[in-house]
Amino acid sequence: MDAEGKPEILIVTADAGRAASLAAYLAQQQVGITCEPRGDEAFASLRRHEPDAVLIDDGAQHMAGREFCRAAREAGLGLAIVVMGRSDDPLDQVLCLEMGADDYVATHAPWRLLWARLKIALRRAMPPGQGTGNAHTLRHGDFILDRRSLEMRVQQQRVALTPTEFGCLWLLVERAGTVVSRAELREALGSGSAAAAEPGSRAVDTQIFRLRRKLGAVDPDANRIKSVRPFGYLLTPVAR
Repeated sequence: MDAEGKPEILIVTADAGRAASLAAYLAQQQVGITCEPRGDEAFASLRRHEPDAVLIDDGAQHMAGREFCRAAREAGLGLAIVVMGRSDDPLDQVLCLEMGADDYVATHAPWRLLWARLKIALRRAMPPGQGTGNAHTLRHGDFILDRRSLEMRVQQQRVALTPTEFGCLWLLVERAGTVVSRAELREALGSGSAAAAEPGSRAVDTQIFRLRRKLGAVDPDANRIKSVRPFGYLLTPVAR
């Protein structure tokens, strides 16, 4: 956010005409705009610009959208990332989402649709309760979650999570020792998110699978998410 509270958006595309057109449209929505033609230079500028969201072409020069997503999540960055792609192949879209994108929007989509999807991604990435005095940090055993940075640490090791993964884990940690239903976890994904668009309960199961894999990579004992069929999932509490 800038000093006036407007979201800052970083547009990454080598198409100067497209960048200018998109920037002009977004400027009408009262957001701050920065444009970068290359993916690698855009990534290097993240600490300097500190954008709230990134719109990046999947074919961006020197660092494509999916590589940008992976690098951002590995660096522990919780900003919203929407990939603009030309592919209609669901596999390409899934790959982007699995690498950390919050959404995938076709390049030929109207700006109004792109802005609507971007707003959803921004709402999920923004710290809930910002400015209300609510706690931003949640601790449980060796888990530390920070809503401001969407960062999680386990045994002082940072675990890179996407905003949807973070939302699911926050709810599980907040209610450790009790079953969280699939419906509640699905709501935590955001109804308009690309992850929530998966049919049935697959969206939740996919996020839980990724969380288990990431937690287990840090420490097998850190993976305390248990299935409680057919109700939902439970984070086993830490013994006191």
